Amino acid sequence: MPSSQRSSDKTESWAHLYSDGVVKVDSRDVAVGGVIRDNKWRWVLGFNRWLGQCSVFNAELWGILDDMLLLQNRRCDKVLIWTKSTKVLQAIHEAFSLTSFSALIRCIHKLLQEVGHWELEYILSEENLEADSITNMAFVKNK
Repeated sequence: MPSSQRSSDKTESWAHLYSDGVVKVDSRDVAVGGVIRDNKWRWVLGFNRWLGQCSVFNAELWGILDDMLLLQNRRCDKVLIWTKSTKVLQAIHEAFSLTSFSALIRCIHKLLQEVGHWELEYILSEENLEADSITNMAFVKNK
């Protein structure tokens, strides 16, 4: 069991979203993906999407936004989002006290407010391999 699972006491009724964005260095193409697990760490769904070209920062935001949109239809009221980008975590948190110029962050905020209870957590890259593998499949699909 990854330490991210052990360190979280959010096991009662929380949905867990593992988000990832991947940039291929040679082509600068970007894909996003993620995994959603229930409160017992059971697989709910995984997804990926090829975006084309954008920054790593925006790729991570797209991954969180896509995760949130998928979860919205499942009517979860408690969400724990895991991402490997400390810059994204900081930007989302800061935007609650400042007006964000990022449309992606504003959309994420809107969805988070609809959820009710939510938290953003950092996850080490080596603990997010499942989301990373699913995200990388988008490059194969796009060839």
